[in-house]
Amino acid sequence: MTSDGQPYSVFKRALQRRNVGVAWATAHELRRVSLEDALALTLLVHEKWPARYPRAAARWVGRYAAETDAPIGEVMLVASHLAALDGARGSASVRPLAVLLEGVGRRELASVTRL
Repeated sequence: MTSDGQPYSVFKRALQRRNVGVAWATAHELRRVSLEDALALTLLVHEKWPARYPRAAARWVGRYAAETDAPIGEVMLVASHLAALDGARGSASVRPLAVLLEGVGRRELASVTRL
């Protein structure tokens, strides 16, 4: 645990402050990171550490498939939206992913894309 408080609080502050290094390191300290928080971290990695983004996105898609029991078509659409972000810049590039997640009833995940 860090001197700044509980690891989860440090993690959430790092996400809010867009500090990918602290968020990444703190996520590894946590026993479990929710799917929503993992998406937020994945999108932050896209923004700040683009070279690491493809692996982070692939790992998140695997969790999405396992944890939501989504049909394969939905998983493939989510994966393709994340793949389309590779190389794209700006918050507008995340909008299609937000629309897709909202459309399939994953509002909690869609809200993460608006951070």
